[in-house]
Amino acid sequence: QHIYDNSMPYALSIQDILKDMKEFTYFVKMRITFAELRDKTCSMPFLQVSKCYCCENVKKTADNGRILRIEGSFITYMDSITLSIIAEQYTMEYEIIDAYRMKNGPLPACIVSVIDKLFKGKSDKKALVHALEKEFGKIDPKTMEAAFDLQWVKADLNGIYGCCVQQSLKNELQVDNACKFSYKKTYVTQEEVEEGLENYYHGKNNFLAYQLGCVVTSLARLELFNFIKTIGYDRCLYADTDSIFYISDEETEKRIEALNAENKKTAH
Repeated sequence: QHIYDNSMPYALSIQDILKDMKEFTYFVKMRITFAELRDKTCSMPFLQVSKCYCCENVKKTADNGRILRIEGSFITYMDSITLSIIAEQYTMEYEIIDAYRMKNGPLPACIVSVIDKLFKGKSDKKALVHALEKEFGKIDPKTMEAAFDLQWVKADLNGIYGCCVQQSLKNELQVDNACKFSYKKTYVTQEEVEEGLENYYHGKNNFLAYQLGCVVTSLARLELFNFIKTIGYDRCLYADTDSIFYISDEETEKRIEALNAENKKTAH
């Protein structure tokens, strides 16, 4: 649902968006003219140079593609989950240009049950591979067969996620007898996009709404951010999509165990 653009007689703020987070997820286009990390010791900044578009007179300080300080003008796009992280890490001067929102709710039960089944299967097969490696070694046929089965389950899980975030509208190419390519179908104009999305969402080839894939990605990012804060910026060395390398000690492990226990309470 399109709920705001900057031609309206009021300004939509980040605070307005974040106070609705329990009920709605927002997707915004925003112009940022200044941003700076609140905590100068932050080792895991989330604002990325690669997500800055239509840059004008930009001066930035960045580390490995992550913004420490930036001024000028640029456009970026994000959902309210990611925006909550950025707003916590940075002081900003900004303008919301466009905003859409969707009502929060559970994923379809049929999808959740399949994901749960595959995830349990992956965990069981991973444990089996480790047990076989320990007993017979990595190149034993039994170990290799179990490892092969594990890769199939992981591919199924990744495939479900991939179907959620694939490009909904893809330009179609055709090739003639002289091996020359040309466009058979394009989605350039607003009318073409609207018609294409209407056909996509009412067709049999779609899987889930694209925005659900975005939310899954952002919720995983928020989970990662919460663990980074729990561990502490001063102890985090590196973070990837689903892992953190950090300096461990007894107190840090206790905090991680406590967060894991809390997450298990809220898991479906």
